[in-house]
Amino acid sequence: MLLPFSLISLRLIWIPLNAVLNLFGISVTFWLLPVVWVAGAGVLFVRFAQTLLLTPALGARALTVEESSVAQPVWQEVAAAAGIDPDKFVLRVIDADELNAFACGGHLVVTTSFSLRHLGPRELAGVFAHELSHHLGLHTVSLTLIHWFSLPIIALARVGFAVKNVARAATDSFVAHSSALTALGRVVSAVLTAVSWIFLIVLYTSDAVGNLVGHRSEFDADQRSVRLG
Repeated sequence: MLLPFSLISLRLIWIPLNAVLNLFGISVTFWLLPVVWVAGAGVLFVRFAQTLLLTPALGARALTVEESSVAQPVWQEVAAAAGIDPDKFVLRVIDADELNAFACGGHLVVTTSFSLRHLGPRELAGVFAHELSHHLGLHTVSLTLIHWFSLPIIALARVGFAVKNVARAATDSFVAHSSALTALGRVVSAVLTAVSWIFLIVLYTSDAVGNLVGHRSEFDADQRSVRLG
Protein backbone atom coordinates (compact mmCIF):
# COMPACT_ATOMS: atom_id res chain seq x y z
CA MET A 1 0.00 0.00 0.00
CA LEU A 2 2.79 2.41 0.88
CA LEU A 3 4.95 1.90 -2.21
CA PRO A 4 2.35 2.96 -4.85
CA PHE A 5 1.62 6.20 -2.98
CA SER A 6 5.33 6.77 -2.53
CA LEU A 7 5.74 6.49 -6.32
CA ILE A 8 2.79 8.84 -6.89
CA SER A 9 4.34 11.32 -4.47
CA LEU A 10 7.67 11.12 -6.28
CA ARG A 11 5.87 11.67 -9.58
CA LEU A 12 4.17 14.82 -8.30
CA ILE A 13 7.42 16.06 -6.77
CA TRP A 14 9.10 15.38 -10.12
CA ILE A 15 6.87 17.85 -12.01
CA PRO A 16 8.37 21.06 -10.55
CA LEU A 17 11.81 19.44 -10.27
CA ASN A 18 11.77 18.53 -13.95
CA ALA A 19 10.66 22.06 -14.85
CA VAL A 20 13.68 23.47 -13.03
CA LEU A 21 16.01 20.99 -14.75
CA ASN A 22 14.57 21.94 -18.13
CA LEU A 23 15.43 25.58 -17.47
CA PHE A 24 19.07 24.50 -17.40
CA GLY A 25 18.69 22.35 -20.49
CA ILE A 26 18.84 19.10 -18.50
CA SER A 27 16.57 16.30 -19.65
CA VAL A 28 16.18 13.32 -17.34
CA THR A 29 13.56 10.58 -17.38
CA PHE A 30 11.24 10.41 -14.37
CA TRP A 31 12.11 6.80 -13.60
CA LEU A 32 15.61 7.83 -12.62
CA LEU A 33 14.14 9.41 -9.48
CA PRO A 34 12.46 6.26 -8.05
CA VAL A 35 15.50 4.19 -9.05
CA VAL A 36 17.75 6.57 -7.12
CA TRP A 37 15.28 6.56 -4.23
CA VAL A 38 15.24 2.76 -4.03
CA ALA A 39 19.04 2.71 -4.33
CA GLY A 40 19.14 5.16 -1.43
CA ALA A 41 17.17 2.68 0.64
CA GLY A 42 19.81 0.08 -0.15
CA VAL A 43 22.61 2.41 0.89
CA LEU A 44 20.93 2.79 4.29
CA PHE A 45 21.83 -0.81 5.05
CA VAL A 46 25.51 -0.52 4.18
CA ARG A 47 27.49 -0.64 7.40
CA PHE A 48 29.80 2.22 6.43
CA ALA A 49 26.89 4.46 5.41
CA GLN A 50 25.03 3.75 8.63
CA THR A 51 28.07 4.58 10.71
CA LEU A 52 28.77 7.74 8.74
CA LEU A 53 25.24 9.07 8.17
CA LEU A 54 22.82 7.56 10.69
CA THR A 55 25.04 8.04 13.73
CA PRO A 56 24.95 11.86 13.59
CA ALA A 57 21.35 11.83 12.35
CA LEU A 58 20.36 9.96 15.51
CA GLY A 59 22.37 12.31 17.70
CA ALA A 60 24.64 9.42 18.64
CA ARG A 61 28.41 9.16 18.92
CA ALA A 62 31.19 6.63 19.27
CA LEU A 63 31.86 5.21 22.71
CA THR A 64 34.61 6.69 24.84
CA VAL A 65 37.46 4.50 26.03
CA GLU A 66 35.80 4.20 29.44
CA GLU A 67 32.42 3.34 27.91
CA SER A 68 34.04 0.77 25.61
CA SER A 69 35.67 -0.92 28.59
CA VAL A 70 32.17 -1.41 30.01
CA ALA A 71 30.24 -2.23 26.85
CA GLN A 72 32.62 -4.22 24.65
CA PRO A 73 33.18 -7.24 26.95
CA VAL A 74 29.42 -7.56 27.46
CA TRP A 75 28.72 -7.12 23.76
CA GLN A 76 31.29 -9.75 22.79
CA GLU A 77 29.74 -12.17 25.25
CA VAL A 78 26.27 -11.61 23.77
CA ALA A 79 27.57 -11.91 20.20
CA ALA A 80 29.35 -15.16 21.08
CA ALA A 81 26.13 -16.56 22.54
CA ALA A 82 24.36 -15.70 19.28
CA GLY A 83 27.17 -17.19 17.21
CA ILE A 84 27.91 -14.01 15.27
CA ASP A 85 30.93 -11.80 14.67
CA PRO A 86 30.68 -8.87 17.14
CA ASP A 87 32.34 -6.59 14.58
CA LYS A 88 29.40 -7.05 12.21
CA PHE A 89 27.50 -4.50 14.29
CA VAL A 90 28.45 -1.06 15.56
CA LEU A 91 27.87 0.14 19.11
CA ARG A 92 26.91 3.77 19.53
CA VAL A 93 25.80 5.87 22.48
CA ILE A 94 23.44 8.80 22.96
CA ASP A 95 24.08 11.23 25.81
CA ALA A 96 20.84 11.02 27.78
CA ASP A 97 19.86 10.64 31.43
CA GLU A 98 17.42 7.83 30.80
CA LEU A 99 17.46 4.08 30.44
CA ASN A 100 16.99 3.33 26.75
CA ALA A 101 18.42 1.42 23.80
CA PHE A 102 17.39 0.63 20.25
CA ALA A 103 18.51 -1.12 17.10
CA CYS A 104 18.64 0.88 13.88
CA GLY A 105 19.14 0.09 10.21
CA GLY A 106 20.95 -3.19 9.85
CA HIS A 107 24.09 -2.65 11.90
CA LEU A 108 23.66 -0.08 14.67
CA VAL A 109 23.04 -0.90 18.32
CA VAL A 110 22.47 2.31 20.24
CA THR A 111 22.21 2.77 23.98
CA THR A 112 22.32 5.75 26.32
CA SER A 113 25.20 6.97 28.43
CA PHE A 114 22.92 6.54 31.46
CA SER A 115 22.52 2.84 30.67
CA LEU A 116 26.27 2.32 30.44
CA ARG A 117 26.83 4.10 33.74
CA HIS A 118 24.10 2.46 35.80
CA LEU A 119 23.43 -1.02 34.43
CA GLY A 120 25.37 -4.00 35.66
CA PRO A 121 26.92 -6.52 33.25
CA ARG A 122 23.93 -8.88 33.33
CA GLU A 123 21.38 -6.10 32.83
CA LEU A 124 23.45 -4.61 30.00
CA ALA A 125 23.76 -8.06 28.43
CA GLY A 126 19.98 -8.33 28.48
CA VAL A 127 19.68 -4.96 26.74
CA PHE A 128 22.24 -5.88 24.08
CA ALA A 129 20.64 -9.30 23.54
CA HIS A 130 17.25 -7.68 23.00
CA GLU A 131 18.56 -5.16 20.46
CA LEU A 132 20.67 -7.78 18.69
CA SER A 133 17.54 -9.91 18.41
CA HIS A 134 15.87 -7.09 16.50
CA HIS A 135 18.70 -7.22 13.97
CA LEU A 136 18.68 -11.01 13.74
CA GLY A 137 14.91 -10.96 13.21
CA LEU A 138 15.28 -8.30 10.47
CA HIS A 139 12.83 -6.09 12.38
CA THR A 140 14.96 -3.01 11.80
CA VAL A 141 14.97 -3.64 8.05
CA SER A 142 11.18 -3.52 7.71
CA LEU A 143 10.78 -0.47 9.95
CA THR A 144 13.60 1.41 8.21
CA LEU A 145 12.03 0.75 4.81
CA ILE A 146 8.62 1.92 6.04
CA HIS A 147 10.12 5.20 7.27
CA TRP A 148 12.21 5.69 4.12
CA PHE A 149 9.34 5.19 1.68
CA SER A 150 7.10 7.41 3.82
CA LEU A 151 9.34 10.45 3.29
CA PRO A 152 7.97 11.46 -0.16
CA ILE A 153 4.41 11.15 1.16
CA ILE A 154 5.22 13.32 4.17
CA ALA A 155 6.90 15.92 1.95
CA LEU A 156 3.99 16.03 -0.50
CA ALA A 157 1.38 16.27 2.25
CA ARG A 158 3.23 19.16 3.88
CA VAL A 159 3.56 20.97 0.56
CA GLY A 160 -0.13 20.37 -0.12
CA PHE A 161 -1.19 21.90 3.18
CA ALA A 162 1.20 24.82 2.71
CA VAL A 163 -0.18 25.58 -0.77
CA LYS A 164 -3.71 25.16 0.59
CA ASN A 165 -3.01 27.84 3.19
CA VAL A 166 -1.70 30.14 0.46
CA ALA A 167 -4.82 29.49 -1.62
CA ARG A 168 -7.04 30.20 1.37
CA ALA A 169 -5.22 33.45 2.11
CA ALA A 170 -5.51 34.47 -1.54
CA THR A 171 -9.21 33.59 -1.49
CA ASP A 172 -9.78 35.82 1.52
CA SER A 173 -8.12 38.71 -0.30
CA PHE A 174 -10.29 38.10 -3.39
CA VAL A 175 -13.56 38.21 -1.47
CA ALA A 176 -13.95 41.95 -1.84
CA HIS A 177 -12.84 42.01 -5.49
CA SER A 178 -14.16 39.04 -7.45
CA SER A 179 -16.73 36.40 -6.65
CA ALA A 180 -15.38 34.21 -9.46
CA LEU A 181 -11.83 34.30 -8.09
CA THR A 182 -13.18 33.65 -4.62
CA ALA A 183 -15.03 30.55 -5.82
CA LEU A 184 -11.95 29.35 -7.71
CA GLY A 185 -9.76 29.84 -4.66
CA ARG A 186 -12.16 27.87 -2.50
CA VAL A 187 -12.24 25.02 -5.01
CA VAL A 188 -8.44 24.93 -5.21
CA SER A 189 -8.17 25.00 -1.42
CA ALA A 190 -10.70 22.18 -1.07
CA VAL A 191 -8.96 20.02 -3.68
CA LEU A 192 -5.55 20.51 -2.08
CA THR A 193 -6.98 19.71 1.33
CA ALA A 194 -8.60 16.52 0.03
CA VAL A 195 -5.44 15.38 -1.76
CA SER A 196 -3.27 16.13 1.27
CA TRP A 197 -5.58 14.19 3.55
CA ILE A 198 -5.60 11.21 1.20
CA PHE A 199 -1.83 11.00 1.43
CA LEU A 200 -1.91 11.57 5.19
CA ILE A 201 -4.44 8.77 5.64
CA VAL A 202 -2.12 6.45 3.73
CA LEU A 203 0.73 7.63 5.95
CA TYR A 204 -1.26 7.10 9.14
CA THR A 205 -2.23 3.64 7.93
CA SER A 206 1.39 2.76 7.24
CA ASP A 207 2.31 4.09 10.69
CA ALA A 208 -0.34 1.86 12.23
CA VAL A 209 1.05 -1.12 10.35
CA GLY A 210 4.54 -0.11 11.45
CA ASN A 211 3.37 0.03 15.06
CA LEU A 212 1.88 -3.44 14.78
CA VAL A 213 5.13 -4.70 13.30
CA GLY A 214 7.01 -2.92 16.06
CA HIS A 215 4.92 -4.46 18.83
CA ARG A 216 5.26 -7.90 17.32
CA SER A 217 9.00 -7.41 16.88
CA GLU A 218 9.38 -6.49 20.56
CA PHE A 219 7.74 -9.77 21.54
CA ASP A 220 9.90 -11.73 19.09
CA ALA A 221 13.05 -9.96 20.31
CA ASP A 222 12.20 -10.83 23.91
CA GLN A 223 11.78 -14.48 22.98
CA ARG A 224 15.03 -14.56 21.03
CA SER A 225 17.00 -12.80 23.77
CA VAL A 226 15.71 -15.31 26.32
CA ARG A 227 16.98 -18.12 24.11
CA LEU A 228 20.37 -16.40 24.03
CA GLY A 229 20.44 -16.70 27.81
